[in-house]
Amino acid sequence: MPISEINNTRPPENARDLAKWFNEAIVGEIQFLEKNSREQNYELLYGQQINSGKDYATYIFHLADGTRLPEEADGKLCYDTLFYIADIIRQEGNTIELKLSGSNLPPKIYRATLSIDDTALLKKLSEKLSKIENKETTITNCANLVFHPKNGPLSATESYTPNLSTELRSEQADTIIRCCNSEITYVWGPPGTGKTHLITNLLAALLDKNERVLITSHTKKAVDQALYEAIKEEGNKRGVLAGQQIIAACKVLRLGVIGESTNNLPDNVVFDKALNNRTIAWNEQISKIEQEIKLLTDKITYGKKYISEWVKLEEYSDKINHLTNRLTETNKTIHELIAEKSYDQELLTIAKDSLEKAEHSWFNKKSKLEKAQNSIAQAIKSREITEESLKKESQNKDYHTNAIAVLNTLRDKQGATCKSLLPKETYEKEIDSLSLLVNTEQTKINELKDNIRAASTVLLNESRALFCTLTKSYVAKELENQEFDAVIIDEISMALPPLVFLAAGKAKKRVILVGDFKQLPPIIRSDTVIGNTRLKNDVFYLSGLVDSAGKVNELEQKILCKLTRQSRMLKEIATVSRYLSYRKAGLILEDELEKLEYAQENRKRREHTNAWLDFLPQSPLVIIDTSEWLCCVNKG
Repeated sequence: MPISEINNTRPPENARDLAKWFNEAIVGEIQFLEKNSREQNYELLYGQQINSGKDYATYIFHLADGTRLPEEADGKLCYDTLFYIADIIRQEGNTIELKLSGSNLPPKIYRATLSIDDTALLKKLSEKLSKIENKETTITNCANLVFHPKNGPLSATESYTPNLSTELRSEQADTIIRCCNSEITYVWGPPGTGKTHLITNLLAALLDKNERVLITSHTKKAVDQALYEAIKEEGNKRGVLAGQQIIAACKVLRLGVIGESTNNLPDNVVFDKALNNRTIAWNEQISKIEQEIKLLTDKITYGKKYISEWVKLEEYSDKINHLTNRLTETNKTIHELIAEKSYDQELLTIAKDSLEKAEHSWFNKKSKLEKAQNSIAQAIKSREITEESLKKESQNKDYHTNAIAVLNTLRDKQGATCKSLLPKETYEKEIDSLSLLVNTEQTKINELKDNIRAASTVLLNESRALFCTLTKSYVAKELENQEFDAVIIDEISMALPPLVFLAAGKAKKRVILVGDFKQLPPIIRSDTVIGNTRLKNDVFYLSGLVDSAGKVNELEQKILCKLTRQSRMLKEIATVSRYLSYRKAGLILEDELEKLEYAQENRKRREHTNAWLDFLPQSPLVIIDTSEWLCCVNKG
């Protein structure tokens, strides 16, 4: 019986069954998208080029509506009558950064349409899940523990004491200690409670423990922010890994495309740039060899052009020979038809004589007249056929004669052209020789590319911490055989559960899941029982930590760590969140008064210097009722 018919509201406990359980929902989502136009069109406005390379350029566009596009996806951008391959780098609100492939790209694109196949990434996800289901690839037990934490040790299994910063709050320090010593840890934290700060300090602690770590999240922004916070060097606000040898040695890396608009990461932590710096000599050799190959291929092109002139001359000669043979056959046929016409005339004369004799005959006159008349008719018909054939062959003769004359003129002209060229055989030998050189040079390039791939593998294998998006973690071929001691997953409330399943499956020892189940849940387009149950519920709910009413259960006491002090929202704003959301779920959210008072003073100073903002309400919290507004979406 299919899994979909058994216990369909709770995740199965076996990894293969769990992969199938998720895959059924993913396949349903794909089928829905294909049925309802798999390709979505998005209107982009005011595109500004911010960077360009040999065959690409990056742009910042405004998205006409606020639709969230899938990061790491690709599509095509239509501008006027031109099409470009487009890669989505990042999106913030209605601003989107794209990488367009092509040459001579314009500095500005005022209006364009971006088309994305929404099923492409889902199909890759389905393939990954199918491989696990069919035992074509392995996944660690941590993937199961994420959705069934009760099946693992609920308390710490180790007693490691990390060397932590004294600036950490006690709840942050306790959480990091728990994470370093447990197989599965959930971390709940509303906005402003220091989740990113905790992640960076947790990373440092795990690295001190000599563990290899994967840090991943739903969005590129969260991934880049965590990495930047860990390595930044800004006076007193230095990251926990700032200035360490592990950074200089490229042991902490960001895998994936980095947006040019917000790229504040040094080259030695960006995988592609770090690899390029290590292989710059090989890349320069490749560029040099490619230039040499271009010179050789240009010579081959010219050689083929000269050979084509000789081929054209040969074609003229072949056509002339062919038509000359046809003309000879035509003349022969004409000669035969003239003889046949004479023979027909003789038959006609004989038939007329027979008719004259029949007219003077006394015996069987009627039959003799009929016979003579038939003979005359046959002779006339035969002569007419012969004359028609003779006329046709005469026309053929004229056509062949004229065509030969024209071709002779063209051949003479082409012969004059070829007189200035080397013999055809010379060019053929030269092309063969040049082709061998091209193959030799291409072999050198292939060897250099093999060296670069090997260097890429070494760089990746030597890394101690890798940062990438959840999507990148399953689509990147570089990560297919990579395992990590620990996996840290941020923003899990917004992530599709099967993405968390795959990422957690790369952890050998422990997985840490960070998020706030009171934030936005995963987004899917279909509206089915399977989809809503298996994809639209976040990992907090599917793991059993949170019930359908949004309240935590008794299990949270053992594996859920809470960050309860926020320093981002002003008290007036935090109070609304606290009473409308968190307290109903039995959660505590307190204000870190010192930081909030400092933020309040900064706010007052900004208000004093920005008098033009006086029209805004003085209250920190403004509530606008949009329930009766008309919803307009500009998306095809």
